[in-house]
Amino acid sequence: MGGPNVDRNLIELLLDSRGLPMMAVDDVERSVTFNRIDWIERTVSFIATHMFAHLLGLTLAG
Repeated sequence: MGGPNVDRNLIELLLDSRGLPMMAVDDVERSVTFNRIDWIERTVSFIATHMFAHLLGLTLAG
C-alpha cells in the first residue's frame, strides 16, 4: 500500500478535478479510513464465522 500520503494526494486530485474545496480533504480522508476499518472488520468476521461453521461440521460429522 502507498500509505496515507498517497491517499491524501489522490483525494486532493479528485476534489480539485471536480472543483470542490480543499478543506473537504480531511472529511474525505476520515471517511475512507473509517470505511477501510469497517471492511476489515467485516472480512475478519466472515472468515471467523466460516471457520466456525467448518469446525462445527467436522465435529458433527466425526
